[in-house]
Amino acid sequence: MDLVINPSREVSGKVVAPPSKFYTQFALVLALLAEGKSVIKYPLSVDDTRILLRTVEQMGATVKRGSDQWAIWGVGSSPRPEGNVVDVKNSLPALSFIVPAVALARRAMVVTGDPGLRSLPMPSLLRALREFGAEIYSTKPNDAPPFVFFGGGELRGKKISIRGKEDLFHVPSLLLLAPYAKGRTVIEFPPKFAHPQLEMAVELLRVAKAKLRISGSSVMIEEGACKPFEVRVPPDLAGCIPYITAAVLTGSELRIPRTKDTRSMLLVELLRDLGADIRVTPKSIHVRDSDDLVGFNVDLSWMPELLPFVAALACRAKGKTTISNVAGAVGMRKKIEATVEGLRQMGVKATELGDGVVIEGPARIKSCTVDGRGDCEAVAAFAVLGLVSDRGIRIKNRAEALRATYPRFVSTFRDLGAEIGYAR
Repeated sequence: MDLVINPSREVSGKVVAPPSKFYTQFALVLALLAEGKSVIKYPLSVDDTRILLRTVEQMGATVKRGSDQWAIWGVGSSPRPEGNVVDVKNSLPALSFIVPAVALARRAMVVTGDPGLRSLPMPSLLRALREFGAEIYSTKPNDAPPFVFFGGGELRGKKISIRGKEDLFHVPSLLLLAPYAKGRTVIEFPPKFAHPQLEMAVELLRVAKAKLRISGSSVMIEEGACKPFEVRVPPDLAGCIPYITAAVLTGSELRIPRTKDTRSMLLVELLRDLGADIRVTPKSIHVRDSDDLVGFNVDLSWMPELLPFVAALACRAKGKTTISNVAGAVGMRKKIEATVEGLRQMGVKATELGDGVVIEGPARIKSCTVDGRGDCEAVAAFAVLGLVSDRGIRIKNRAEALRATYPRFVSTFRDLGAEIGYAR
């Protein structure tokens, strides 16, 4: 299915930040590994979370889905999977989150996915799991899925040092596994390291009564099964980034009920640094008609998936914009390639760097057909650029990728006044 976007002069109104995808996914696997009933209120229901929910069921949990909550009866430290193959389709987050449960299963199992997922090397994930004592092997020489687990061995707590951006992606998996490893697990981060998703993971582990403490730049987790819990998934401002980007590019006004978590406030500061006019009040976040943007340098290591949207903003900025420190994260090389290729088709002067992208602006967005390559952030960012194109943009090839992260993408944009729709 293709996505068709026509130029729109104004994209204004109110949007509500959706529930956090990371929080939903971490809570799902934590509930699987906590024996008894856990309740997740207001989860984000998108393709990535639904795939993981089905996988949690396959690993032995009983799930009751409601309109505004999911109840999960977990199995504790001994998952009882149905079958020997876990297929996470095209969901990289689902693969990363489910491997702790697979490592705890008492049988040989295979974790696999769609062709795109099977092309992504994950040596740091395999290395970390092996340090715990898991018998895990890739079926490929480049350490990409499918992965084969030989269950039954004892997992042991270890001291693990996080060295690079790829390692960071898999930290949630290690935090989920640590309470079920014998002894103490210590995960060491670089000095002065701060990451908003790590804060959410620690918060959830504490809610589940994990024996955890933070000392300096290390997280220490003692052996001890997590307890069932009940949580409400907080909103995540990053889920509004397509609409915020659209408002900045079209000179429109947007109002979002305020979110107060660290990740959201970091995003606000990033957008301000890029030149966006954003005002935060006790109750809401206002995006207003911004002055002309100027080329900028931005380090996106803390949220690399924002690359396509920052690149879209750079198309309006005067001068050169450099986006760096994104290539090391798992899956980002393909996102960079999809973004640069799409921008070039739209007439933007974009150059791929070793670890990011350089864009020369301002750019006139010309009408064309681009390939989203099944990447949800690239598809969403291209759609936003279609709003300021000369005669519209058509995005072919897996516009359905939006369902992985952005609920009600098209209907939300229509409510804001955009001319956007699907076509075959």
